[in-house]
Amino acid sequence: MEEEVNRHHSRLRHTVGDSRGYSLVELIVAMTVFALLSVVVVGALVSVSQSSTKTASERRVQQDARYNIEEIAREVRGSAIDYRFYSSPGVSGDARCAISTNPAEGNRTRALALLLTTNENGVESTVRTVYFLDEKSGANPDDNVLYRYEEPVASSTPPSCSDLFSTAEGPTKSQLTANKVTVQSLFFYVSPSQDPYLLSPSCGSDS
Repeated sequence: MEEEVNRHHSRLRHTVGDSRGYSLVELIVAMTVFALLSVVVVGALVSVSQSSTKTASERRVQQDARYNIEEIAREVRGSAIDYRFYSSPGVSGDARCAISTNPAEGNRTRALALLLTTNENGVESTVRTVYFLDEKSGANPDDNVLYRYEEPVASSTPPSCSDLFSTAEGPTKSQLTANKVTVQSLFFYVSPSQDPYLLSPSCGSDS
């Protein structure tokens, strides 16, 4: 009988000992592991979010660039180079718009001037369009936006390069790139660099 009571007390002590809970050290270890796992999971989520944002930004830039290039190419196919613009005094001496004379750079320019002539109901009209980069107000000097300057060719005097940059945005000057898209460098290559239909003085002299 006494032996059975001792066995009962032994089982009771064993049960009570197993249900005493976690010690302080075990809680600290568990909290540390949980904190480490939380840091890893949060870091992975942030990395995925940043990667998704970067991918979306790159896609937006590519779409913007593709749209503007296609628009310029479409207008180039139906227009003529405005050589009078490049030879005018207000442009030929301005590096921002003039065609480069450096052989190493080729016939490149920062401004593309085009002439589009249309005939509607027997009335002929010509529009001058100039594509160029300009700094956005308050932007980094290296972060430019693409502008389109458009005006009817009503006089024989083309606008100067300074006119393009000083003109405020409006019906004549409009921004083509999206608000959050900037362009660091853009060149147009004009070939030939001079009007091929303009006779040189030597061509008009008798041999």
